[in-house]
Amino acid sequence: FEQGASTITQQLIKLTHLTSDKTISRKAQEIVLACQLEKVLSKEEILEAYLNTVYFGNGAYGIGAAAEAYFGKVPGELTLAEGALLAGIIKSPSKYAPHLHPENAVSRRDHILAAMAEQGLIAPEALESAAAEPLRLKAQAVDAGADGWYMDQVLLEAEAALGLEAEITGWQLTGLDLTGADLSRITFEGCVLERCRLTACQLDGAEFRDCLLRGCELSSARLSGSYFSRCILQGCKGLGADLSRSKLTNTALRDCVLRAVNWDGASLEKLVLRDCDLSESWLTECRLKQLALEDCTLTQTNFFRTPLAGMDFTRCRLSGLVCTENGAELKGAIVTPEQAVELARLLGLVIRP
Repeated sequence: FEQGASTITQQLIKLTHLTSDKTISRKAQEIVLACQLEKVLSKEEILEAYLNTVYFGNGAYGIGAAAEAYFGKVPGELTLAEGALLAGIIKSPSKYAPHLHPENAVSRRDHILAAMAEQGLIAPEALESAAAEPLRLKAQAVDAGADGWYMDQVLLEAEAALGLEAEITGWQLTGLDLTGADLSRITFEGCVLERCRLTACQLDGAEFRDCLLRGCELSSARLSGSYFSRCILQGCKGLGADLSRSKLTNTALRDCVLRAVNWDGASLEKLVLRDCDLSESWLTECRLKQLALEDCTLTQTNFFRTPLAGMDFTRCRLSGLVCTENGAELKGAIVTPEQAVELARLLGLVIRP
C-alpha cells in the first residue's frame, strides 16, 4: 500500500493520530504506529479504514460521503467508472474533483482503469465500456450554492498558511511567474518547469525528484535544506540564491549561471556541472562526492574547509580561489598540470598522484 512517500497505513495514522509536520520525530512516530496497526488489522481492514477517512473534495470525507456527494449513491451502487473516478480524486482533490475539474477527473479515471486492465484486474471489454461511460454527477455536487467548493478553498489556504506538506506530481509548468511565493516543503515529482520565474521564492526544504528545470530564474531564491534527486537544471539563472544545507544527488546542471550562491554545508554527490559559472560562490564545509565540473568558471569561489579529493576539474577556469584552513588533499582529483599548480598556489593544498 503506497501513496506518495508513505504507505497507506502511514497515511491512515497521519490522518487520524498525527499532524502533517514534516519532521523526523513525527515521521518516526508514524512508522512505529503503522507497524503496531499492521499487527492488529489486516491490509483489507486498513484500506477500508483509510477509504472511510480520507478527503475526496466537495466537503466529503470517506468513500460513503463521496459516493453520495458526487453520484447520489451508496458505494455498493457505484459503477466501475464511478469507483475509478473517486479513487483518482484522493491524489489531489483540488485538481481531480469532478465538480471543479471534470476533464482532469475523467483523464485520471481513465488512467486508473488502464492500470487496472494492465494488472489484469479488469477485462479489456470492461475497460472499454467504463472509459466510454459519460460523467454524470449528482446535481447538488455542481451547485454553485453548495459549500463544498468553499471548504476546498479554505483547506487549500489553511495548508499554505500552516506550511503543511504538499506534493505536485507530473505537472508541466511553463512561463509561470511565482516571484516571492512561499513554496516551502513542497515536493515536486516528475515535473517540468520551463521558463518559470522563481525569483526570491521561498523553497526551503522543498524536494525535486526526477524533475527538469529549463531556463528558470532562481535569483535570490531561498532553497536552504532543499533536496534534488535525478534532476536536470539547464540554462537556469540563480544569482545570489541560498542553497545552504541542500542535498543534490544524481543531478546534472548545464549552462547555468550560479554566481554568488551560498552552498554552505551542502551535500553534493554524483553531480555533474557543465558550462556553469560558480564565480564568487561559497562552498564552505560542503560534503563533495563524485563531483565533476566540465568547462566551468570558478573565479573567487570559496572552498573554505571543503575537501576537494576526487573532484574532476576538466577544462575549468580557476582563478582567485579561496580555501583557508582547508587541510584537504587533491588525491584522486582530475586536473591538468597547470591547474594543479594553480590550485596548490591558491589553496595551499597537497597534490598527490
